[in-house]
Amino acid sequence: MALSEASLKEQIATLDHPLLKVPVEHLNRTFRATYKLFDNELKEVTQKIVSLSTSNDNNENHIKATLAGLLDTLKSLQTQLEISAKEEHTIMECLLQRIDHVKAGENASSESDIKLWCKKRLDRILIDYLLREGRYETAEQYAKAKDLEILVDINMFETCRRVESALRSHHCEAALEWCNRHEVRLTKLKSTLEFKIRLQEYIELVRKGSRAEAVLYSQKHLAKFADRHLKEIQEAMALLVYSSDPDARAYKFYFTEERWEDLIKQFRRNNFVMNSLAAQSLLKITLQNGLSVLKSPKCYDPEHKNPDCPVCSDAMNLLAKDLPSALHTNSRLVCGISGDIMDEHNPPMALPNGRVYGLTALKKMGAETGMLTCPRTKSTFQLNEMERVYIM
Repeated sequence: MALSEASLKEQIATLDHPLLKVPVEHLNRTFRATYKLFDNELKEVTQKIVSLSTSNDNNENHIKATLAGLLDTLKSLQTQLEISAKEEHTIMECLLQRIDHVKAGENASSESDIKLWCKKRLDRILIDYLLREGRYETAEQYAKAKDLEILVDINMFETCRRVESALRSHHCEAALEWCNRHEVRLTKLKSTLEFKIRLQEYIELVRKGSRAEAVLYSQKHLAKFADRHLKEIQEAMALLVYSSDPDARAYKFYFTEERWEDLIKQFRRNNFVMNSLAAQSLLKITLQNGLSVLKSPKCYDPEHKNPDCPVCSDAMNLLAKDLPSALHTNSRLVCGISGDIMDEHNPPMALPNGRVYGLTALKKMGAETGMLTCPRTKSTFQLNEMERVYIM
């Protein structure tokens, strides 16, 4: 079925929101970081100038050294501002090209233009899925082959890959640096990621037997979280006593590999929220929407599976398992042999064993021998034994 222009516009509004939101969020963070840097440096320079002007120090060398230091600070600030301006310009170029891409979809009127735009979106969705699954090299090659680098967020996922790789190697520096860089936003989200990372570093010190160092670390980095995580901190402090006790099963979880995987998952969730990305890939979301429309209880009955129904296939059957079934106010009968709809042109016919199939498929089956074989029970009947079924 051809996709209409109106349907495409509805889909763009629903599915392509992150396409524009991600660069907007990136631009916003870059601008705020630049503004904060500029404001802090300028305040410091202003204070030094005021202090110098009101000082009674007439030492010419000291004044020259102070002014030279201020000049170096301003030059360094200028360099940093130029770097930030280039980064903002790059983000703006990306955003403008994405806006043009969305406008092209909204203005597509011919069937060929709509198909071409939808093909590009399918490519974007597949690349997004590959990036989320950690197939970074494949995603990069795919994007380059399709000339879609500007429409996918490879750089954002590259940062994600670097942090996740470090956490898998049991190193927390990259994750803590990321938390520090996004401290304000994470605080607004009430994220516990930094606390969990700090707690994990403390646990690693206990694991190595560095108890004194672990105590100092907890005083420096965990104490500030006591107002929100006091109970967890108290339980963690008990590791100093029970970590070497083989019977202390309640504390064994602290030393499992699962904790590192949990950190990776939490980092990924926080990163997606900060960049206005859905927790699930667009591929999974669109597949689930489509399967939910087609799903019926019969899709999970081995005797009534339709070979032409996507939900009845083994792979999609598992994916649609927890989805709601479609609500159809008007039922349709489907032939279990051909998958065709049974109506006045292909009336339903009942075999002596009570199984119902479409007339077209049964005629085709018995065209040569005049015999019919029920595909479910394997029973055989003569062609003239079938009877028309009438539905009131």
